[in-house]
Amino acid sequence: MSFRKLADLFIDVSLRTKKLNTYRLHKYLLQSFCDHIGKRRVSDLKVLHVTEWLGKQKWNQSTACSARSALLACLNWGVNEGRIDRHPMTKLKRGTHKRRERIFTIEERERIRKQVRPDFRDFLFALEQTGTRPFSERATITASMVDWATNTITLKEHKNDGKGTSRTIYLTPAMVELLKKLSESNPIGLLFRNSRDGIWTSHDATRRLHYATDKLGIPRGSLYAYRHAMINDSLAKGMTADGIAELVGNSAITIARHYSHLSQKREAMLEAAKRAVA
Repeated sequence: MSFRKLADLFIDVSLRTKKLNTYRLHKYLLQSFCDHIGKRRVSDLKVLHVTEWLGKQKWNQSTACSARSALLACLNWGVNEGRIDRHPMTKLKRGTHKRRERIFTIEERERIRKQVRPDFRDFLFALEQTGTRPFSERATITASMVDWATNTITLKEHKNDGKGTSRTIYLTPAMVELLKKLSESNPIGLLFRNSRDGIWTSHDATRRLHYATDKLGIPRGSLYAYRHAMINDSLAKGMTADGIAELVGNSAITIARHYSHLSQKREAMLEAAKRAVA
């Protein structure tokens, strides 16, 4: 079987079983690899082909890691399904995602909000207020999902739903005010919409964010920087990892990993150093 044929079959399964953003990433990465290797059969593939492919891209460490992971996921799926007997990429190393330590300061976030258009401003403000995941959570919210009596949103589908846990988003008074305004404009369907009246995607939102930060002379960061900023600020204020985990829909162990971000909070760490020896 050619790898192109196997990739097509895998992409079809990804469309049916994965989140939309995951499917799009699989399709983009595997199409790129197919364009590189042409009509080669799976049995003719070598790790060298992957090395040459990635060498031609301008991807960062994290994207390269995702590319290797998508390739191995496709090949392993083929073996598990019995479409191929084995694959020759068993020695391919996935690599690691580079951790994004960049977090916008409060002042930077205020400048960005003033720079961007109203539709994106609302999206960013909501991220600051809730620490939600930008695309799998925030971008999918509709008016019907909001419980106005309790000022909460319960997600039926979320990142950790396979673990039997629920995901509740707790709304601040400012968020309740924003959602009521948006629900008046969009009583049916998505509350947060881009300029084309569609769902915010990673590509669209990141492009908007980078345009604003470049124009303002602020070092670039990701949309997840807003989520990490809330976690970081909450830790600096002395909130427990358990409490923060409930707010942002993660485990306390995962939240603990964000303590390293506090290295960027010099004043908070200096104060912590004083308390440690007091």
